[in-house]
Amino acid sequence: MPVPKRKTKNRFATALQPETDGRRAEATRIAKEVLIGKLRDRCAVSGYRLESRKGGLNREDDRFTLHVPDGKDLVEVPLSWSNVAELRRTVQAVASGIEWLGDRSAFAEMGQGYIEAAIRAVRPEVDLPSWVAAYTYRVDPDLFPDVTTKPDSARRFQPFTTPNQGRMTARNDRLGIFVEISAPSIMAEVLQHRLHGPFLRSSAWAGQAYFATIKIWRPAGIRDRDHAVALLDKVTRSTSYELDVSFSAGFELCERPVWPPDSYDLVNEPKNERMSVHQPLTLTLNEYSQDGLSYYWHARQSESIPVMEYLNYYQVLEYHFAQYALARTLEFARQKLKDPRFDPANSESLTRFVNAIGDQVKSKGTDFPGLLATLEHCIDVDQLADFIESDDDLRSHLTKKTIPGVPQVVTAQRDQLVERMARRIHGIRNTLVHAKGENRNEGSFILVPGSAEMRHLVQEIKLARFAAQSVLIASSVSAKHSRDFD
Repeated sequence: MPVPKRKTKNRFATALQPETDGRRAEATRIAKEVLIGKLRDRCAVSGYRLESRKGGLNREDDRFTLHVPDGKDLVEVPLSWSNVAELRRTVQAVASGIEWLGDRSAFAEMGQGYIEAAIRAVRPEVDLPSWVAAYTYRVDPDLFPDVTTKPDSARRFQPFTTPNQGRMTARNDRLGIFVEISAPSIMAEVLQHRLHGPFLRSSAWAGQAYFATIKIWRPAGIRDRDHAVALLDKVTRSTSYELDVSFSAGFELCERPVWPPDSYDLVNEPKNERMSVHQPLTLTLNEYSQDGLSYYWHARQSESIPVMEYLNYYQVLEYHFAQYALARTLEFARQKLKDPRFDPANSESLTRFVNAIGDQVKSKGTDFPGLLATLEHCIDVDQLADFIESDDDLRSHLTKKTIPGVPQVVTAQRDQLVERMARRIHGIRNTLVHAKGENRNEGSFILVPGSAEMRHLVQEIKLARFAAQSVLIASSVSAKHSRDFD
């Protein structure tokens, strides 16, 4: 039986390895410097602004920021390079006229007729935090295996391959449009901080999340940014709905992450700093409205669906309209009965009194008058002001004209604070429920799910939640008035 030859190491090759690695690293460094020079030149010729910046997000080459056109505005985009291919691809993107597409996590290369946008699942994974699920979508590889080998719409743009991530392709030959949903392309990786945010790739959840983009290629070209936005909207609406009908795999476009982020942890996800509390806590044993609490808990359980969450908080308020309308009416009646000019024996005087009471009941028990009566009775102005001032994002949002048709809420105006809060909550509620086909060109405004304006609902929910909590507390029965604890 022949004895197998023993494998021996090539000592000469091993000795040369450090030298070979050193030469390779030097060649890479030189190639990067040459490409950075080309990028600077290309930006200067094309009117892009490229800036050097200090530090990075755990990547050696996070050293540059590109200001990408977005209509009349510029979007600051930190560039993230880990190899020469990504740098080369950035030069090509600038040469082909890259532009950002509004508040979406989306960009277009006009010269290539190419659009790419980050997408998220309509039904997010329940085991992922909301801030991760907001940028996560998985293409089921069993349904859509990545088997294509010839270069086509997205292969042209060199997408990465991701384990357990499939690749969905579609085409319309008559209109000349090709679509792919797959892992982010090389250029999307370069722009990752404004597509998926700075937290995700360096967080503990990165290994459990799936990142995908929709890629749209129109060889005939894209006329301008407005054409790109319209094409993106029409293609995503149609594709998402049909994927959901056929495979329960609907998606929606992600919103562009804020940059620079207010705060971030380079290793772990964002944390809420909380101080330990003094115990034991005070056990109030207040008796809260059972039906009001049902609406409140429904709202808390609907946090993944902001519209439903907001409307359920409003239902907490609406549930108490009749209670505080009656309280207002009784107070009105007491004031009238104290008036020495009121003569109960006079039919005309009594008729006026009864009609006035009827008007009070009708007005205070519905919509805005009922809401205002409820909030004025339940909201402590100083508590409301402190709540708004304690949240920088909320305070800033409420002082800006971010949503048409609702008043600003400024804590310095204490005498108007509750009324403005009521008008704002009522206005937001109307924009959500009165979607009857109006549009802003006809002088009205509605908050449509998926729209750029809808992102402001996150801040509005904070105000509605505070109002609902305050009303439930003010409407509760103290334990000392309950016989259950006698």
